[in-house]
Amino acid sequence: MLPETPILRRSVKCAVAAGIEANTLLTLAGAQPGIGALAFPAYTDAKNTDLVAVTLLGVVPVIAGAAVAVGDKIMASGTDGKCIELAGSNRTQLGWAITAAAADGDEFLLFMLPHNH
Repeated sequence: MLPETPILRRSVKCAVAAGIEANTLLTLAGAQPGIGALAFPAYTDAKNTDLVAVTLLGVVPVIAGAAVAVGDKIMASGTDGKCIELAGSNRTQLGWAITAAAADGDEFLLFMLPHNH
């Protein structure tokens, strides 16, 4: 597991029928995010209706939806809860990659500082 430095966390109620794995993204409503949506990485695995902590700010491990390079601006890839390099307009930048991911499914560290792009 990659090291993390969360600065701010909050609990949300998981609203994903199949549940979620740690380090995948959720919205503050507990749902899976759409592509480029505002989303936050879950701290632990969670089943539907469980409370789960999500990180709002800090350095956290996340799961890549494709290869990511150090310094890439990062966004939600869609309903799989993964992260990809920011592309397109009207997307929310979740932060910057501070380690790399070679392929889909790899973990990398994200400096979480969300803002609209």
